[in-house]
Amino acid sequence: VLSNGVIIGLALSGTGFPVLLAVVARSVDESRRSLFLGLAGAGGSSGQ
Repeated sequence: VLSNGVIIGLALSGTGFPVLLAVVARSVDESRRSLFLGLAGAGGSSGQ
């Protein structure tokens, strides 16, 4: 039971954050992209 939770947690961590970064990168103008990617990365790290 514990191993299932670990496997699901690893799968979610590997798919959730890259998808968020891709959405941010596509929706923000190229001149401000690095700022918003940095904010998304900082927000994701602070939530841990």
